[in-house]
Amino acid sequence: MANGFEDFCGGTFWNNTELLHNSWPELTPCFRSTVLIWVSVFFLWVSAVFYLPYIISQKTKTRLPISVLNIVKTFSSGILCFLSLVNILHLVATQNNGNTVSQAEYLGFTLQFITYLLTIVIMQIDRLRGVYTSGILFVFWTLEVMTAVIPFYTYIIQKVSSLPMMVGIMVKVFVRDIECGKYLSSQV
Repeated sequence: MANGFEDFCGGTFWNNTELLHNSWPELTPCFRSTVLIWVSVFFLWVSAVFYLPYIISQKTKTRLPISVLNIVKTFSSGILCFLSLVNILHLVATQNNGNTVSQAEYLGFTLQFITYLLTIVIMQIDRLRGVYTSGILFVFWTLEVMTAVIPFYTYIIQKVSSLPMMVGIMVKVFVRDIECGKYLSSQV
């Protein structure tokens, strides 16, 4: 089983030496491509299974008008969808150049892409049902920001020379921070 998962990941899942006996704690690329992505994705999809039928079955309050905040939230999630798609295309180009790309990376970015689409759907259903903000989206964006810090830190430490990848990561973290801040401000 472990060998199959390592094949799926393209490397080891956990390495105590890199984590504990290194100049800085580094998680393996496999762990970053799986667990750090899957935690928030899993939370949102499991929550959405219960939340969407609940919110759809509720009597419609006054629909919320399309506001600047709603447009910014939707646009931010759209940017994240686009960046996930760019990451998938980057993996395809990398693989076409003869480099190996693990299936876990493809799956991680694909799950992120679909999940960001789900956030757009939830935001719009909430708006149509008169809900100002969704608690599950707040928790999701908080998890996203928390799990994005580790890869961001790793890329900074490793001094990735790929400027487009670094810009993409910075934009993702920035947009996630904006999303989290918007939900915090709408809770008040």
